[in-house]
Amino acid sequence: MSRIGWCMVLALAGGTLCGASGVWARGITLHGRIIDAATGEPLPLASVQVMAQFTGTIANDEGFYTLEVGHLPVTLRVSYIGYASREHVVTDSAQAAAGVDFRLPVTPYTLPEMIVRPDEANRIMAEVIRRKAEWRPRVQSWRSEAHTRMTVKKDEEIVAVAREYAARCEAEGYRLPLTPTVAGRYPWGSNAYILNNMILLGLAHDFSGEDELLAAMIDGMDYLLGRNPLAQCYVTGYGDMPLRNPHHRFWANQKDASFPKAPPGVMVGGPNSSARDPIAREASLRGRPAQRCFVDHIDSWATNEVAINWNAPLAWVAAFLDE
Repeated sequence: MSRIGWCMVLALAGGTLCGASGVWARGITLHGRIIDAATGEPLPLASVQVMAQFTGTIANDEGFYTLEVGHLPVTLRVSYIGYASREHVVTDSAQAAAGVDFRLPVTPYTLPEMIVRPDEANRIMAEVIRRKAEWRPRVQSWRSEAHTRMTVKKDEEIVAVAREYAARCEAEGYRLPLTPTVAGRYPWGSNAYILNNMILLGLAHDFSGEDELLAAMIDGMDYLLGRNPLAQCYVTGYGDMPLRNPHHRFWANQKDASFPKAPPGVMVGGPNSSARDPIAREASLRGRPAQRCFVDHIDSWATNEVAINWNAPLAWVAAFLDE
């Protein structure tokens, strides 16, 4: 057999093929951490992409990521909203084993000017509210879809996961279905995490009829509506201390009295241990207990932001509990 033939046999028998195109192996694991270059704070849910491939992942709440690739070298690209993206070429298995960390610098992005006229928007919303009274009696049923990163295939699996969430309520001082990280931190949009877990609790209650699951769901809503260390309701228009100043371009009355206040029923992301925006930093939120990392100010985009994917589960949970 020729020299080339023997090399091919030996390479395939060992499970690795070396050549000009790089190192091929099964299941090369890449890992590392993504942090703020200035503060060292983790960047939760940062995106990690393998360039020229349909492969990627996101960082966890502490900024750590792990993913597998089929060969080296590969180029990793990391991106995060409000930060400059960075790329790094991983050339060999030793570098992969050592870990590839990323330090992203903040990069402000200025949006082009947009003119919002409150008089026209108010007219539209007033018409929406008026029409609601007309069509609501005709609605006999409704359906919604909630998307999470968890996949469960059987009713009993859903119930099993929900029981874990109910157990978290028992372990938490303010009885909510969310546990902080090992470092005692809450992620960006922590209220949405709570609500997504509450959806699972509601479905599991329907499947099993277990009252403990419904009770845990109610506990979560109590937390969002004011039973928390700040006595803060995270929904506008409700409670003794309702949310008043969400981070929003139109409901911007705190910025400009000619703009409207937020209508009742709007929920914000809530406590965020990262506390990256200037208002949160001025309020010295960093380092506080997780549930106290919040400030009701229009410029606190890290704690007081409004998002449709956070309010969608609020609508689902509110309708479920109303039934």
